[in-house]
Amino acid sequence: VKFAGTDANVSIDIVGSKGTSGKRRLENSRNNFERNTRDVFFIEMPDLGDLTAINIGHDNSSIGAAWHLDKVIISDEAKPGKAYVFPAGPKGQPGGRWLEDGLCTVTLTPMDEAGGVLYSVTVQTSDVTFAGTDANV
Repeated sequence: VKFAGTDANVSIDIVGSKGTSGKRRLENSRNNFERNTRDVFFIEMPDLGDLTAINIGHDNSSIGAAWHLDKVIISDEAKPGKAYVFPAGPKGQPGGRWLEDGLCTVTLTPMDEAGGVLYSVTVQTSDVTFAGTDANV
C-alpha cells in the first residue's frame, strides 16, 4: 500500500488472561514502521497468560502520521511453538487497515487457531556482490 509507513510514535498494550502489559512504546535503533517491512521488538513483562487482545496505535505526532497496519504477531520466546496472530483488517480479516485522523488506535483480537497454521519462513540472501533483488519474489 502506497504511503503505508509512519514516523509517529507507535505503542501497544497487550491484554491477556492474567493481566495487561500497560501501554508500551515500540522502539528500537531502526527506522521502524516503514512500508512493506517487518519490525521486531523484545518487551520484558510479567506472564500475561493467554493473549486475548491488543490495543495498538500511534500518537499522530508527525506529518503524514497515517499508518496502514497489516498484522501483529506476538510470541513468547520461552515457547517458540506458540504465536498469536492479530490481523488488522476489519473484523479480523486480512488486508490491514489505516490508522489515521480519528482512528489512531485500534483493538485487535487474535486469529482463531482453527483459521490456519502460522509458519515461520526465514530467507537469507547471500553476501556475494549483486546477490540481492528488487523484484517481487
